[in-house]
Amino acid sequence: MNSVVAFALSPDGLIAAIELPTDPTPSVMQFDAAELDELITCLGRLRESMSDRVPEQLEPVFRAPRVRTTHWIASSTDSGPGLSLRDPGFGWLHFLITPGQCRDLAASLLHVAGKTLTQ
Repeated sequence: MNSVVAFALSPDGLIAAIELPTDPTPSVMQFDAAELDELITCLGRLRESMSDRVPEQLEPVFRAPRVRTTHWIASSTDSGPGLSLRDPGFGWLHFLITPGQCRDLAASLLHVAGKTLTQ
């Protein structure tokens, strides 16, 4: 039995399929965009609950796929400042941040932008 999970996109780009290796024939699940978003959200919640937590800090040499440009929105909510970032694969990610974190983020971005502009 092949133990590799396979992923595919329909020719029209509207349906994502996940094929699970089961005997005697593989099981195939199909999702439209809304259903896939719901699955990703559920998997994220499940991942958040696992004993093997997501690391609190990035490794010193962090290498991961990066989104080249993204949309973002800063907002004021009843719960405090908010930052929403759009990832093309994961959708809109929303964060509540403290006023101190807002200042730290702004200072860090200005610092990085300054380095980028002067190089």
